[in-house]
Amino acid sequence: MCSEIKFFFAVLVIVAVGCELDPDDRCQDGFYWDEDVLSCRLVEVDTEPDAGPDPDAGTDTDTNTTSGIGTQCYSDADCADFEANYCQLHPLEPENPGVCTFKDCLPGECPTGYLCCDCSNLGSVITCVDLEGAESAESYGCTCD
Repeated sequence: MCSEIKFFFAVLVIVAVGCELDPDDRCQDGFYWDEDVLSCRLVEVDTEPDAGPDPDAGTDTDTNTTSGIGTQCYSDADCADFEANYCQLHPLEPENPGVCTFKDCLPGECPTGYLCCDCSNLGSVITCVDLEGAESAESYGCTCD
């Protein structure tokens, strides 16, 4: 009960701080604020030389299209078409949207910008969590690598 209250207050503080920040100031360098998932996302840098017109122009080339990690969800069914097919909901606010992620990860297996967090001490499963979420999770005793 006490840990749930601490978690609630920490979430409340994070939300309060997040509400007052300019979206450009919410994330550290190399990340941007994504309003769709209300989270910082890694800025993708194109390291490939320009090979001219893309033969697949007009199609969705988002790097998260296949994995789906970070996509807003309310249940696992919303993530079923993605590799990241587990919907991680906030344990104290399950009525709010969660994000599609990978379940039962091992340290080092998560995509760039995500850490594998073991929150079994809170009754949650092991999942890939974005860096901001991992920092918050660690404050509640989760182990993130």
